[in-house]
Amino acid sequence: MNKLDILRATVLDLDPDVIGITESWSHESILDSELAISGFQLFRCDRTTGNRGGGVLLYVRENLHPTEYHTQSVYGEHVWCNISDILIGVCYRSDNSAIVSQNTEAQLRNVLHEVCAKNVLIMGDFNYPSVNWSTYSPEFSAHSGTSDFFTNY
Repeated sequence: MNKLDILRATVLDLDPDVIGITESWSHESILDSELAISGFQLFRCDRTTGNRGGGVLLYVRENLHPTEYHTQSVYGEHVWCNISDILIGVCYRSDNSAIVSQNTEAQLRNVLHEVCAKNVLIMGDFNYPSVNWSTYSPEFSAHSGTSDFFTNY
């Protein structure tokens, strides 16, 4: 909430059509109207575990006529919309096992398998630190979840 003015100013300056935000820290007592950006439709998914942090927001220009999309697969913090034949999503994967379920990586893979056959734009923070971003591949010492993520996508 304390950075919304900066976000709104950045939106005015850059004029994007789509904005994906992770670690929104939004929660049920924050109204959609408080998070609103003029000219954009807001889609949100707050962290529901009672822990601080997390959450994702997706802003899409209203003139693109986005519609909310719900995956059949269950996953903690993700939100999706359709624009014509393009599916757009924002995902956040916490690596804190005290916050998320033990099978969060499998749940994330299920969601990604579900949407990967579509024209899709996926944004987010997947918290896979052992990645060589020059080659888009996991480092040798990477956790098996990191390797699974990159092997499948």
